[in-house]
Amino acid sequence: MPVSPESLISDKNKQMSTRNLKVSEPQERKAAPKKGRKQRALVPFLAGCGAFVATAVVSHQTKSAQTNSLQSANLTSKKLTVTVVHPDQLRSGTLEVPGYSMAYTEAPIYAQTSGYLTKWYFDIGGKVHANDILGEIDTPEVDQELAQAKAQLELAKAAAHLGEVTYKRDQTLFDQKVLDAETRDSAADTYAENQATVAADQATIDQLNALEAFKILRAPFNGIVTARNIDVGTYVANGSGYQLFVVARTSRCAFMFRYRKSMRSG
Repeated sequence: MPVSPESLISDKNKQMSTRNLKVSEPQERKAAPKKGRKQRALVPFLAGCGAFVATAVVSHQTKSAQTNSLQSANLTSKKLTVTVVHPDQLRSGTLEVPGYSMAYTEAPIYAQTSGYLTKWYFDIGGKVHANDILGEIDTPEVDQELAQAKAQLELAKAAAHLGEVTYKRDQTLFDQKVLDAETRDSAADTYAENQATVAADQATIDQLNALEAFKILRAPFNGIVTARNIDVGTYVANGSGYQLFVVARTSRCAFMFRYRKSMRSG
């Protein structure tokens, strides 16, 4: 049979479309699994991001709550409880409370030298004035030391006088070119040593005289004798810390009261 050219062209087109369909179907099948894999991989990623965001939000809220609790605790600890007391108006009446009076100034009298008490002139309750004699102490040891020191001072003065005369004579001879310089210098040194000895002996006598002055116990100010802890013949030692007398100044007194709120009248 004779075939027209148009029928040949249409048959070719049908064959080519069929091939194209066969080729496109596997490609679509291959592309579909790739898209599914991408979607399945995206789901865990999104889930992880959501969990991370949720964890961060919860952590932030927890820290904020802790901070608020600490701040409130600090504010609570800084608060001070103060009790305000308003005084009541004094009502008429007499209030009797226990108390006592005492001298504003008291002076214990100690021994500043060693010896035996020979006399006392004021007893407990006696009124005294400043520099009144409270008692006398006999100090035989101090008296003996003072006598010895005075004798030693006289001896030192005599040696110093001899040293002065010797030094002046040697100086004159040295000026006349009769005596050498070594002898003159030795005499000068001896004279200086004798003068130093006199000064030391005089200082010892001054110290013993001060101890002799402490033989007399005197009142420091006007007041009343509130204690006498010694009697005639008692030995007292310097620096023992034993109170011989106590004198209180009564020109100014202090009054101590013990008052409780429950004792308030009315």
